[in-house]
Amino acid sequence: MHPSCMRKLVTIALSLLGSEISLAGEPAAANAGDGHACPNPAKIKNICMAVSERVRDKDATSSFKYLYQRKLTEAACVDLVKDDQKAVDHKMQQMWLAFEDRLICNSLQFDIQNGSIIKFAINQYFDAFLDDLIAWKVNLNRVDAYDGQTVLDYVQYKIERNRNNQTSKIFSAYYDRLRRAGAKHKSEL
Repeated sequence: MHPSCMRKLVTIALSLLGSEISLAGEPAAANAGDGHACPNPAKIKNICMAVSERVRDKDATSSFKYLYQRKLTEAACVDLVKDDQKAVDHKMQQMWLAFEDRLICNSLQFDIQNGSIIKFAINQYFDAFLDDLIAWKVNLNRVDAYDGQTVLDYVQYKIERNRNNQTSKIFSAYYDRLRRAGAKHKSEL
């Protein structure tokens, strides 16, 4: 079997198992960190699955609706009791920058290999995830190695690809929301 075909099969198999792959091809946060580091990469394990499945946070003591919210705030070492909103935003931004290359997804339901989790959430029409990232003011301008596009470039591509159907309106709304939040095209960076 040709090596490129083998890599695609391995990627598909891992995505079916809920694994996440980093750009370097190593497991993303599976064995990273000692569990006590800040920010803590171990806390983002299976984040793509939590986003894809819109997994609810089942912790009865939690104020979070979705599991991804808890995973990301724990990864950022946010203290919900002590940290004010400015501190929460700062910690989330720092965690996002530190782990941006690990916050990537692969899925049979996603048209980009090793694509940004933001693009993945948009592809899944997961507005709550996008709203949280915008509220935390995380970096929306990462350029993925696979497609060479920022999130805004990706949404523009989706608008053009769906120009003759209702989905175009959804992507246009994402485009406007991302633009207002500071997202840029690669050509603007």
